[in-house]
Amino acid sequence: MQTEAGNSVDADRLAEGRLMRFLRRFLHQQLAAVAPMMALMLIPIVGGVAYAVELGSWQYIQRSAQNAADSAALAAAIVNSNTGTTSQIEARAAASKLGFVNGAGAETVTAASVACPVGVRAGSTCFEAVVGTSVPFSLSGVLGFSGNQTIRARAVAVAAGGGSGALTNEVCVWTFNNLQTNGTPDADLSGCAALSNGNMTCTGNGLDADFAVAAGTVSGTCASQTANNISGQTDLPSDPYAGMVNSIPANTCSTYPQAPSGPRDPALPGTNRISGSRTGVVKLCGDVQLTGNLTLTGTATQLVIYNGKLDLNRFTVSTATGASATVIFSGTNGGVYKHYPVDNGTGSGSGVLNIQAPTNAGAAFKGVAIYQDPRITTGVDFTYAGNKPAWKITGAIYLPKSSVTFSGIVDKADNGAYCQILVAYNVTINGTGKIIGDVGGCTTAGIDTPDVIVRPAIADRPKLVQ
Repeated sequence: MQTEAGNSVDADRLAEGRLMRFLRRFLHQQLAAVAPMMALMLIPIVGGVAYAVELGSWQYIQRSAQNAADSAALAAAIVNSNTGTTSQIEARAAASKLGFVNGAGAETVTAASVACPVGVRAGSTCFEAVVGTSVPFSLSGVLGFSGNQTIRARAVAVAAGGGSGALTNEVCVWTFNNLQTNGTPDADLSGCAALSNGNMTCTGNGLDADFAVAAGTVSGTCASQTANNISGQTDLPSDPYAGMVNSIPANTCSTYPQAPSGPRDPALPGTNRISGSRTGVVKLCGDVQLTGNLTLTGTATQLVIYNGKLDLNRFTVSTATGASATVIFSGTNGGVYKHYPVDNGTGSGSGVLNIQAPTNAGAAFKGVAIYQDPRITTGVDFTYAGNKPAWKITGAIYLPKSSVTFSGIVDKADNGAYCQILVAYNVTINGTGKIIGDVGGCTTAGIDTPDVIVRPAIADRPKLVQ
């Protein structure tokens, strides 16, 4: 029995030894298989790492190139030169400080003026700078790539502005010397500005203007808000109507009959007593008196009176529906000649000036309803009181050498939009004088208004815009 038990133990040990030898041989074969597998996997792993490192270097160079382009564009905008190569020289100098030297290896730096991108104020000047370079593939060659990678950066900068950002307001009353108001509870210049090349003084209710601007001083309640009284304005607009003097038709008159001032003075001849309708260029010599209503037809009709006044005589001068006209006072200095409208009619009622100014682009007196020759300096001052005559005007009333006193109403033409612009040398508005300075309809009427700066420009600095 002992012998059989011993043999059984030896058999178990032999089987166990064989199993261990089998397991060792199996494990040895598995480890040997990993080596070639890892060798194959190392190629994409190393390639991926190499490409990632190279891509990072390209991004770094791209960022550096963009910084150089930004600096170059700003340098070109600061010097703001459209002549020669000044802007390009400055741009290249700025880029070189950041390591990008034009012509060094594959590096290029260019700069030039370009159209400004959308969103930049009209009239601005912009400069573009482009920085480029080329770098060879290095680490990514592990993946089989070869050649060069082109890197390019671009920037656009706007040059400093010239103050065009100033706030302006449309002008409806403008004096080349002084503007004075006394009382004036009915004056209403809301929606526009009063402008004086001299001083402006408002007592009582003032003008209720959006802005009151003077080269001298503004005193009183001229503007609706005291903060909008602007004294010492130096940036005044130029006279947009002065040049129209060259369009006044030539004076072909030989005599200038005057209205009788006494019982023994001769009456005006029939040619100076008019009514009915007129069109085209109508020349009249001396004083003119209406004997009935006068209708001006056609487009841009000119009623020209040389060395004489226009006496409405309780009648109406009007433009027909769809028509436009300018009443022009011209002639010579001196003598007894007067150069303005009056209403010397007796009895009830008053004469009316009901004029729509020309609006067509080719009109010689575009936007002007009443035009007084600026070369005339005598016989031009007048006082308007009690609505005699009544002024119903759409357009400009241009009296550049007149000292005018208003105590009546200036309103829009029956056939026109709300657009009145009064321009005179001196203007005094008394008591019930009612100036409705509404320019809101000027655009609709096709009439350009003078503008005055009411807030200074904020100077623009050169800056990147793209």
